[in-house]
Amino acid sequence: WSNTCAVLEADEIEGFESCGRWLIDNQDLSSNCDCSKFISPVLKAGCENFYSLKWDNPSVVYEEVSCPQEIANLPCWEENGNGYPQDGIPATCMDPNGDPN
Repeated sequence: WSNTCAVLEADEIEGFESCGRWLIDNQDLSSNCDCSKFISPVLKAGCENFYSLKWDNPSVVYEEVSCPQEIANLPCWEENGNGYPQDGIPATCMDPNGDPN
């Protein structure tokens, strides 16, 4: 998915490009990433969260698992025309199983 951002979110290309070379051209953790370039508050918040972690290509051990149905079905995505919510980040999304709590 990371290589398809320009296609999936063409109007957000400036945001993606603003952090695209973070820690590649310069090892200064505070350089080369400007999350304010994102238009979407959801993408901006995600960028700020990622940037705040100051990840520097850590070594990790992982295991691939199947995607849980609760995540595979994205009702908030569908409810917003297959896009990110434009009126801020929702506090909660509808439960895919119909439980409003």
